[in-house]
Amino acid sequence: MSAPAHSRGAGREGAVGSRPATGAGEAMASGALLSLGPAATRVGAPARCARWDPNVSNAAGVSHEDGTFTYWHSVGRSVRMQLFSFEQSEAASPSQGQANVQPAALNIPWSLWSFIPGCRGQLIICLRQSSTLITTRIALQELPPIDGEPGSRFPPVVTSSTVQEVTGLQNSTAITALGISSCGSFGALGSLDGTVSFWSIAPNVDPALAPAHSSPSVHQSVHKAPVTAVGLLTGELQDAGVQTALCASGAADQSVFIFDLHAQTRLMSLLTPAGAPVSALSLSLIPPYGIAAPADDPGEPTVFVLLGASDGGVQAWSLRRGHDAQLRSTWLHSQKAPILALALSEDGCSVLSVAETGPHDLEPFSAISPSWVVPGSEPLSGELEVHSVRDWSLQKRRRIMSRDIQENGLRASTGDVDPIVSADFHSRTESSCIVDGFPRLLLSRCSGIIHRWDVSETTRTVSYTHLTLPTKRI
Repeated sequence: MSAPAHSRGAGREGAVGSRPATGAGEAMASGALLSLGPAATRVGAPARCARWDPNVSNAAGVSHEDGTFTYWHSVGRSVRMQLFSFEQSEAASPSQGQANVQPAALNIPWSLWSFIPGCRGQLIICLRQSSTLITTRIALQELPPIDGEPGSRFPPVVTSSTVQEVTGLQNSTAITALGISSCGSFGALGSLDGTVSFWSIAPNVDPALAPAHSSPSVHQSVHKAPVTAVGLLTGELQDAGVQTALCASGAADQSVFIFDLHAQTRLMSLLTPAGAPVSALSLSLIPPYGIAAPADDPGEPTVFVLLGASDGGVQAWSLRRGHDAQLRSTWLHSQKAPILALALSEDGCSVLSVAETGPHDLEPFSAISPSWVVPGSEPLSGELEVHSVRDWSLQKRRRIMSRDIQENGLRASTGDVDPIVSADFHSRTESSCIVDGFPRLLLSRCSGIIHRWDVSETTRTVSYTHLTLPTKRI
């Protein structure tokens, strides 16, 4: 297997480049080459992280504990992939070239990963306990359609694609947080030693090649504890003449910093009342007189920051030019478990929060209505909550039951629950990704099952779609 060409931006002094990965840093043996190809096994494994693909409508990916990755792109059509290491056999002669290269599957979990908006098929990955980022591409070859049918009934064929290492970030400790802006122009990461780094991303002229990574900004040990979450915001309000590009980072010591991505400087810190490490961050740009604007000065554009903690705490902040950061509200999620994802509704009226399945016993299903728990009814805990921005009151709460419990009415103890381990709100704004003003929600359970949930403001219910993967359980 030949080494790929360098991406644009590589080789410049002080730039973040891409070069053939020599073992993904600490995770690989020196001299090895990497590729992403079809997984050798279809045996199920616990899920780690599920994410929407921002480049393909209704497509998603989920990483597993055994180092495999499943890409789902329509009902019943999914493929399973894995990273492989190739080492040149010592017995191979120069004339044999790569003939004796032997692939070895990497069973190392992807601790962090993301799609790159605007770069179809491109992934950025950090393996467990690694200080290195790698990039690769999902290479799918569609099968020809069958006579009389609009397309193939079978999953596409996975072809191998080369892996490259993102260099120049000067990361000396394990990466603990990763984020990519919704426009795909910026990336950010946090490290075990409290370092925060961000950089620019640009698509390659050849979409089959890795995008260019350049202009790194490394803020060494800016936090005094491991970074646990990063969030990015890029946007503009043409009528107000506002353009912004921000990065927020949160750490295990509850510290939160805001950075300017263009100026590559730290703007401010938030003195949060959080009592636990930050687990999720979400940033939104609010126009003048928007519903989420501060009541004392609604005529200015603001940045709305949502912060979630590992004890279920949620905070809402407003940031304005020339003003101190304003803490708008705080509340505790009913699960009292780590917040996985936060989002602001399209109209700015509601805050959505999703928490891990908490350590509580479930009541018999017959006593738990699958409909929303609304004010005035018996309060129950649930992984999904919606709060009003107007008065911060709880509007809706939903316990997201597993399919078996929903269908069979089973009583489940803590040990029987298939817990939710990751959540992702869709970042795309077209109608296929937003329902009644709420972004579509992707959830993954420990077993590897993933669900799509659509929150409906008009009917106060949630529609449920089970995304069929090759293997549903361990």
